Amino acid sequence: MDPHWRLQHANLMHQLITLDHVGRLETFAADHDHIREAARLPQVPLEVRNTSRRSSTYSVYEGRPDLVRRVEQLHATDIELYGY
Repeated sequence: MDPHWRLQHANLMHQLITLDHVGRLETFAADHDHIREAARLPQVPLEVRNTSRRSSTYSVYEGRPDLVRRVEQLHATDIELYGY
């Protein structure tokens, strides 16, 4: 399976590793600051790249409740663990 679509709890080896913080692309800057401060690392400039021009409310599943249910079924553990 393409790594971008793998179940995240499997990718992150959630059962084997205790994570202190799970960062998200949606909140990258804030998560980066949180981790940097916790690790006592110096501040570094972040270059914003590869961002979407789409509205944050855009969904490829709009009008397709059947697909939403299927994704929710497939990723139920990720949704539970990571709040997606």
